[in-house]
Amino acid sequence: MAKVNVNTNPPYEVIIEDGALSRLGDCLSSLKERGRVAVITDDVVDKMYADIATRSIEAAGFSVVKYVMPHGEEHKTLGTLGGILDFLAANELTRTDTVVAMGGGVVGDTAGFAAACYMRGIDCVQVPTTLLSAIDSSVGGKTAVNLSAGKNLAGTFH
Repeated sequence: MAKVNVNTNPPYEVIIEDGALSRLGDCLSSLKERGRVAVITDDVVDKMYADIATRSIEAAGFSVVKYVMPHGEEHKTLGTLGGILDFLAANELTRTDTVVAMGGGVVGDTAGFAAACYMRGIDCVQVPTTLLSAIDSSVGGKTAVNLSAGKNLAGTFH
């Protein structure tokens, strides 16, 4: 296992480990006490990894809800963002709860932006499932959705 400390405000840690997904619940436990976790993923990643992630999170004592968005850049929109925000509200997540963004850059950007907006910001843990998202979109806190005028025009750092 490798850990990289990122010295931002607030600082955070990047964990790089083969099979880390099965330890996701333990990693979340090291960050906070029990609570609710909203796993946000896409329809492709859901079929590949959601069961492993959900079992791990639940085994660590967290309650899990899951939102599955369609895959692809064309779904990185205000409409998808609104769907995630409505889902978080319908499931009564609070400021003490956590969003887990599990997927590639589209999921990381959209779910991360939702976490930054919901209740003016709740915790977000990025679980990248592609090489590009592991080295780009899941590190640094930049999150965004596309507008009809262009890519990543609505977003935030969180």
